[in-house]
Amino acid sequence: MTQDAQSFGIKTIHFAPFDGGVLEYGVSGVGALTDTPLEATLKMQCEATNAAYAMYWKETAGVAVVAGRYVAPEHAAELRKTGKKVTFAEASQALTLVADETSGVGKVLINREPIFVQAHHPAPQGLFPP
Repeated sequence: MTQDAQSFGIKTIHFAPFDGGVLEYGVSGVGALTDTPLEATLKMQCEATNAAYAMYWKETAGVAVVAGRYVAPEHAAELRKTGKKVTFAEASQALTLVADETSGVGKVLINREPIFVQAHHPAPQGLFPP
């Protein structure tokens, strides 16, 4: 399977468990998600998982930056009702991280393994930079 995927330009294959099945998706080694496909992917991820937001981080020259974001309209409306004018994803847009083991984003970029953090629990030490 790995050789078959490589022959089609697939760099990594991800499998995620879902109720009643498994979601499989392949990431191209040819290029990164851009513009319309990126926006559609982020929106689809939010809709499929009932997420409030989705961000796409990209590593360039050892630095990770947010290359795209999507905020579910319902979540944005909830925030506006509480007086917040900026979402977490919008605030994170200006953030840059060293793409190494000092942040969750860097760890995933390097190790290609997912990390899950429950918001109501303290984040594991070393996941977010000081």
